[in-house]
Amino acid sequence: QLFVNDGLSAGQFQLFYLLDARPGNPTFQWRGFLPGGGDQGSRVIAPGQGVFVKRPANSSSARLLFTGQIRGNPFFQTLQSGNNLVASPFTVTLSPRQRGLLDPASGFVASTNVNLADQVQLYQNNNFRIFYLLDHPTLPDIWRELIPSSPNYNDLLIFNPTEAMFIRRNRASMSHQVPLPWSP
Repeated sequence: QLFVNDGLSAGQFQLFYLLDARPGNPTFQWRGFLPGGGDQGSRVIAPGQGVFVKRPANSSSARLLFTGQIRGNPFFQTLQSGNNLVASPFTVTLSPRQRGLLDPASGFVASTNVNLADQVQLYQNNNFRIFYLLDHPTLPDIWRELIPSSPNYNDLLIFNPTEAMFIRRNRASMSHQVPLPWSP
């Protein structure tokens, strides 16, 4: 199964499944999980659009091929209030600062209460790692993991280019900017 979020509707995801259209004669199709969903095999996953892949537990490993050009400019992304499933727009591992999560223009909400702060949720090793923007009383805001004695993650490389993440926003941002992580 494939879960995709287009970034335009908060908390709404499109679900696709791999159908063996002719059992015994492998003809596979990615189908939309809606009435009349039809074959979605030619669907293009847009840059920055997150995908969550769910496979049966007894499945053998598989490889995914990412194709396209490496962008040479900053990336602007719409983030709705609520959960947004997003992907990295660049092919390098990034820190929260490099991902634009500390840019005041992006309007991320910091708080001492994790439930009121904006969050990033990474799915790694069959668990979600939850990071939140801490409103520190004496220092600049920092991204912390939701575990005791968590370090400051602002400049630690935690966002892998092949892993999507959920960004939980308290308020929408129509033009969150992910800066170019290198000098052209």
